[in-house]
Order: sequence, then C-alpha cells, then structure tokens
Amino acid sequence: MSKTGSQNMRLLGSVAAILVLVSLLLPWITTTFLGVSTDMTGLEVFENASGNEQYYPLIAGVLAVVALVALQIPLSSTLRQALPLVLGLIIVICVFLLYNSMDEVSFGGVTFAKIELAYGAYLAAIGGVGVAVSGFLDR
Repeated sequence: MSKTGSQNMRLLGSVAAILVLVSLLLPWITTTFLGVSTDMTGLEVFENASGNEQYYPLIAGVLAVVALVALQIPLSSTLRQALPLVLGLIIVICVFLLYNSMDEVSFGGVTFAKIELAYGAYLAAIGGVGVAVSGFLDR
C-alpha cells in the first residue's frame, strides 16, 4: 500500500477508536420505569450493572485503546491488516451482546419498565466498524 493510503488508514482507525472512547462518556443505556427515563453512560454501566453486561463497555474501551496504540506503531503487513479488523469486530460484538440483554417488563399489554440502548452504544458500534474498516482497507 502507498504511504498516503497507509496514513489514511491510520487516521480512519484512530478517529474511530477515539469515537469508541468518547462513547464511554455518553449514555449507553436508557431505562424507563413508569414513564420516568434514566440514562447510564458506558462507565456507569460498568460500575452499576450486574452480570456480563457490565463488562461490554469496558472491553470496548480497552480494545479501542489497543487499536489506537497498534495503529501508531510499525507492524508487519498481515498484522497491520488483521489486528484492527479483529479488534473492531469485537467492539461491535460487545455492543450487539449488550443489545441482546435489553428487556422490558409488561403485564396485560402495559409496559412498566423498559431498557434500551442509547446513542453512546450506537456511537461505539460505529467506531468499531470504523476500526474494522481501517484494517480491511489496508491492502
């Protein structure tokens, strides 16, 4: 790949990884109970959630840092392509797994409580796709 193409790939991957890190400060989950909504940032999900769900934002953030560092150091051609691709896909999978754990409580057709993904999680997924695409474009 040309030097300009490699620089563009690094720039895309770095911006995407930074998006994932910024998303941790934005709402990942919106909970609604009897019409009252509350947002939880990615960091609050890690601190307050129970079960495996609490680790998904942390894993996404750590992988974004690894991708950011890996994009700045010289690597072999194969590793330079594969690492961002794998890291980005795992970030997207973390958001998908969090989405699969969303639920609502209904009784008699009336919803009392609902948990939904918020825009921070979507931003993390977009950043994960960007990291993955940066590895795919480096050919």
